[in-house]
Amino acid sequence: MLSGGLGGIGQNGRVNPDDLTSLLPDVIAAHWALTGVHVDPIGQTDATITADVASDQGQWVATLVPADGGDALFAGTLATAALAGSGVRVGAALTTIDGRTVVDVADGTLALLEPVPGRPLTASADDQALMGDILGRVHRAGLADDETESAFFSWLAPADPGLQAELWVARAVAAALIGYKDAEASLTFGYVHCDPSPGTFRIDADGTPGLADWSGAEVGPLLYDVATAASHLGRRPDAQPFLEAYLASGVIGREELETHLDALLVYRWAVQAAYWSFRILTADPSGKQRSETDIAGLEHAHQELLALGVD
Repeated sequence: MLSGGLGGIGQNGRVNPDDLTSLLPDVIAAHWALTGVHVDPIGQTDATITADVASDQGQWVATLVPADGGDALFAGTLATAALAGSGVRVGAALTTIDGRTVVDVADGTLALLEPVPGRPLTASADDQALMGDILGRVHRAGLADDETESAFFSWLAPADPGLQAELWVARAVAAALIGYKDAEASLTFGYVHCDPSPGTFRIDADGTPGLADWSGAEVGPLLYDVATAASHLGRRPDAQPFLEAYLASGVIGREELETHLDALLVYRWAVQAAYWSFRILTADPSGKQRSETDIAGLEHAHQELLALGVD
């Protein structure tokens, strides 16, 4: 762990972007030996700040997360390394001078990632077809062998106290786990992005495809990514151009998709319900003080689960 440098960044587990421009060049020079470093902050989410990094050796995107997000960031760098042969830009990490893909920096974790340039895709039929092709290409490159272990099933637990924002949430999680376990033996596994929304897919001016934001990726059922992407496009009928393009890539067969997609859609929406329930109870353990965003997110997940036959 770095003893200085970014030691002043972050309060309550969250990074502070104010110090980024002045402090990051020294950290990058020390761990990556880049020269002529110039940093321009890009933006901030609740847990992550990003910045453009220009240097004499090239350009990267610095991604800095709180310490509790370090494992997810590291997992993403492992996934992008495995997908190097896909022909899709995935934001691979630049290794440090001692061969690491992430660096602990006091209260955070830092990676330098290759840019994923291009136009973000949309839910249009033409862009859905591109999404299906791109996802198929990265999935084919990241297929797991039979010996690869996956922690995917451990994501959800019906007894988790974070599911108590509404009584139906734990029931939905239990139903999702039953459906997933019934399907698991028939599913194809590999590296999954975990949240491939249209905006994470890119097409560059020269037609080069990209898929950004792999933080948190892990080995899991490829159909979870398919279900997640479809959920961002509406309901299953709305996502047909995407689904057909993905099937055309040949990574999984039509039987696997037709038989098990709904089970993975249930799992995806149960994950979303758990997320919004956790947010509500983290903000107020009584569950009485709820933001409009959290209420809307939880209700959306509920409606989608009801549409899939889970009450």
